Amino acid sequence: MPPANFFSRFGFYVLPDFLDRATSARIRTEMRAAAGTPATIVRRGSDLLDEEVRRTITAQPSAESRALVKSRLNALRSALKLHFHLQLEGCEVPQFLLYRAGDYFRAHRDGSADAAAGELLLHRKISAVVFLNGAGAEDSEDSFAGGALTFYGLLPDPKAEGLGFPLEGEAGLLVCFPSSVLHEVAAVTRGQRCTIASWFY
Repeated sequence: MPPANFFSRFGFYVLPDFLDRATSARIRTEMRAAAGTPATIVRRGSDLLDEEVRRTITAQPSAESRALVKSRLNALRSALKLHFHLQLEGCEVPQFLLYRAGDYFRAHRDGSADAAAGELLLHRKISAVVFLNGAGAEDSEDSFAGGALTFYGLLPDPKAEGLGFPLEGEAGLLVCFPSSVLHEVAAVTRGQRCTIASWFY
């Protein structure tokens, strides 16, 4: 599985230490202790629950942790503007996502140029994912198996359109990419995969 910096060659913005390990561990603990709700998808402007497409839990850590993450993401806006050559006005409220064994998110795009997709998908320009833990061996503490964040369509050759590149996540890593990029979260096979997602507009 390629390391995260491999994706820089495709124009992704990769920041290994967006959150330190202690902060990542604290937020993981808060997420697991909090009440969660099934995550939805956006279809034609409406939030829908469709577990054939997305099966994961949105958890609410402490207000302090939510504010910290939102502040850190907003502080990146200037760097992301320069990196992606885009005007960015802000970011959506971060989602704290807990993937348990069997959970997944089928291949999808976070943004769309199709007006029928709805205003939310129309205005998304850059997607951001923060890993709070990473894949590891069965005896490694607080890791998971499966759950690879896999990207498609990164090569210009049409024959490679279905070729997926899985990213190796680790605690504290942030990856930002255009919201038009097709990607998926493979099914988790062991443990709990904890991530944060947000979208810059």
